[in-house]
Amino acid sequence: MSTPIKSDRIARYAALIERERETLEEFAVRIAEGESLAAICKAWDVPAGRLGAWIASDQRRQDIYEGARKLKADALADEMLEIADREGDDVQQKALEIRARQWVAARWDRARYGDAVVVEHTGETVVRLSFGERTLPALAGESSAVDPSEGEI
Repeated sequence: MSTPIKSDRIARYAALIERERETLEEFAVRIAEGESLAAICKAWDVPAGRLGAWIASDQRRQDIYEGARKLKADALADEMLEIADREGDDVQQKALEIRARQWVAARWDRARYGDAVVVEHTGETVVRLSFGERTLPALAGESSAVDPSEGEI
Protein backbone atom coordinates (compact mmCIF):
# COMPACT_ATOMS: atom_id res chain seq x y z
CA MET A 1 0.00 0.00 0.00
CA SER A 2 1.49 3.31 -0.97
CA THR A 3 1.84 6.13 1.52
CA PRO A 4 -0.55 8.62 -0.20
CA ILE A 5 -3.40 6.10 -0.17
CA LYS A 6 -2.77 5.24 3.47
CA SER A 7 -2.63 8.94 4.34
CA ASP A 8 -5.93 9.51 2.50
CA ARG A 9 -7.61 6.72 4.49
CA ILE A 10 -6.34 8.12 7.76
CA ALA A 11 -7.49 11.61 6.75
CA ARG A 12 -10.99 10.25 6.00
CA TYR A 13 -10.98 8.51 9.39
CA ALA A 14 -9.94 11.76 11.11
CA ALA A 15 -12.74 13.64 9.31
CA LEU A 16 -15.30 11.09 10.52
CA ILE A 17 -14.10 11.46 14.10
CA GLU A 18 -14.27 15.26 13.89
CA ARG A 19 -17.94 14.92 12.93
CA GLU A 20 -18.60 12.50 15.80
CA ARG A 21 -22.32 13.10 16.18
CA GLU A 22 -23.09 12.67 12.49
CA THR A 23 -20.72 9.73 12.17
CA LEU A 24 -22.27 7.89 15.12
CA GLU A 25 -25.78 8.60 13.86
CA GLU A 26 -25.07 7.21 10.38
CA PHE A 27 -23.07 4.34 11.84
CA ALA A 28 -25.92 3.33 14.17
CA VAL A 29 -28.51 3.48 11.38
CA ARG A 30 -26.35 1.35 9.08
CA ILE A 31 -25.66 -1.23 11.81
CA ALA A 32 -29.36 -1.38 12.74
CA GLU A 33 -30.18 -1.92 9.06
CA GLY A 34 -27.84 -4.91 8.97
CA GLU A 35 -24.52 -3.62 7.62
CA SER A 36 -21.40 -4.97 9.26
CA LEU A 37 -18.61 -2.83 10.68
CA ALA A 38 -16.34 -4.11 7.90
CA ALA A 39 -18.85 -3.18 5.18
CA ILE A 40 -19.34 0.33 6.59
CA CYS A 41 -15.58 0.89 6.80
CA LYS A 42 -15.15 -0.36 3.24
CA ALA A 43 -17.86 2.04 2.02
CA TRP A 44 -16.25 4.91 3.94
CA ASP A 45 -12.77 3.71 2.90
CA VAL A 46 -11.43 3.96 6.44
CA PRO A 47 -9.44 1.40 8.45
CA ALA A 48 -11.86 -0.96 10.23
CA GLY A 49 -9.49 -1.53 13.12
CA ARG A 50 -9.18 2.18 13.82
CA LEU A 51 -12.93 2.78 13.68
CA GLY A 52 -13.56 -0.26 15.86
CA ALA A 53 -11.01 0.94 18.40
CA TRP A 54 -12.58 4.41 18.37
CA ILE A 55 -15.99 2.91 19.14
CA ALA A 56 -14.53 0.70 21.87
CA SER A 57 -12.63 3.57 23.52
CA ASP A 58 -15.75 5.38 24.74
CA GLN A 59 -18.66 3.92 26.74
CA ARG A 60 -21.21 6.21 25.04
CA ARG A 61 -20.08 5.04 21.61
CA GLN A 62 -20.20 1.42 22.76
CA ASP A 63 -23.75 1.96 24.03
CA ILE A 64 -24.80 3.42 20.67
CA TYR A 65 -23.24 0.45 18.86
CA GLU A 66 -24.89 -2.07 21.20
CA GLY A 67 -28.24 -0.28 20.86
CA ALA A 68 -28.01 -0.47 17.08
CA ARG A 69 -27.24 -4.18 17.29
CA LYS A 70 -30.29 -4.70 19.52
CA LEU A 71 -32.43 -2.95 16.92
CA LYS A 72 -31.01 -5.31 14.30
CA ALA A 73 -31.82 -8.26 16.60
CA ASP A 74 -35.45 -7.07 16.59
CA ALA A 75 -35.37 -6.91 12.79
CA LEU A 76 -33.96 -10.45 12.71
CA ALA A 77 -36.88 -11.64 14.86
CA ASP A 78 -39.28 -10.12 12.33
CA GLU A 79 -37.38 -11.83 9.50
CA MET A 80 -37.68 -15.17 11.29
CA LEU A 81 -41.47 -14.84 11.34
CA GLU A 82 -41.52 -13.93 7.65
CA ILE A 83 -39.34 -16.95 6.81
CA ALA A 84 -41.55 -19.27 8.87
CA ASP A 85 -44.67 -17.96 7.11
CA ARG A 86 -43.29 -18.35 3.56
CA GLU A 87 -45.13 -20.87 1.47
CA GLY A 88 -43.52 -23.50 -0.71
CA ASP A 89 -39.92 -23.21 0.50
CA ASP A 90 -37.75 -26.14 1.48
CA VAL A 91 -38.35 -26.79 5.17
CA GLN A 92 -34.68 -27.52 5.88
CA GLN A 93 -33.60 -24.30 4.18
CA LYS A 94 -36.14 -22.30 6.19
CA ALA A 95 -34.95 -23.94 9.41
CA LEU A 96 -31.34 -23.08 8.59
CA GLU A 97 -32.21 -19.45 7.84
CA ILE A 98 -34.18 -19.16 11.08
CA ARG A 99 -31.45 -20.81 13.20
CA ALA A 100 -28.80 -18.48 11.80
CA ARG A 101 -30.90 -15.44 12.67
CA GLN A 102 -31.70 -16.84 16.13
CA TRP A 103 -28.01 -17.33 16.85
CA VAL A 104 -27.13 -13.76 15.87
CA ALA A 105 -30.12 -12.22 17.69
CA ALA A 106 -29.22 -14.18 20.84
CA ARG A 107 -25.68 -12.74 20.77
CA TRP A 108 -26.74 -9.19 20.02
CA ASP A 109 -29.56 -9.03 22.60
CA ARG A 110 -29.08 -11.82 25.14
CA ALA A 111 -31.73 -10.51 27.51
CA ARG A 112 -34.51 -10.83 24.95
CA TYR A 113 -33.36 -13.48 22.48
CA GLY A 114 -30.80 -15.53 24.38
CA ASP A 115 -31.56 -18.87 25.97
CA ALA A 116 -32.93 -18.50 29.48
CA VAL A 117 -31.23 -20.68 32.04
CA VAL A 118 -33.12 -21.36 35.24
CA VAL A 119 -31.18 -22.98 38.04
CA GLU A 120 -33.24 -24.73 40.67
CA HIS A 121 -31.75 -26.34 43.75
CA THR A 122 -33.35 -28.89 46.01
CA GLY A 123 -31.86 -30.59 49.01
CA GLU A 124 -29.53 -29.48 51.76
CA THR A 125 -27.10 -26.61 51.37
CA VAL A 126 -24.00 -26.55 53.52
CA VAL A 127 -22.39 -23.20 54.16
CA ARG A 128 -18.92 -22.87 55.64
CA LEU A 129 -17.71 -19.42 56.63
CA SER A 130 -14.02 -18.84 56.97
CA PHE A 131 -12.38 -15.92 58.75
CA GLY A 132 -8.67 -16.27 58.21
CA GLU A 133 -7.55 -19.41 60.05
CA ARG A 134 -10.65 -19.67 62.21
CA THR A 135 -13.61 -21.49 60.73
CA LEU A 136 -17.28 -21.56 61.66
CA PRO A 137 -18.54 -25.09 60.98
CA ALA A 138 -21.87 -25.49 59.21
CA LEU A 139 -24.67 -26.08 61.66
CA ALA A 140 -26.99 -28.71 60.26
CA GLY A 141 -30.43 -27.55 61.27
CA GLU A 142 -29.19 -25.95 64.50
CA SER A 143 -29.67 -22.30 65.24
CA SER A 144 -27.29 -21.37 68.00
CA ALA A 145 -25.13 -18.35 68.50
CA VAL A 146 -21.37 -18.77 68.65
CA ASP A 147 -19.72 -17.08 71.61
CA PRO A 148 -16.43 -15.54 70.40
CA SER A 149 -15.11 -15.51 73.99
CA GLU A 150 -14.93 -19.33 73.94
CA GLY A 151 -11.75 -19.03 71.91
CA GLU A 152 -12.72 -20.96 68.77
CA ILE A 153 -15.08 -19.76 66.12
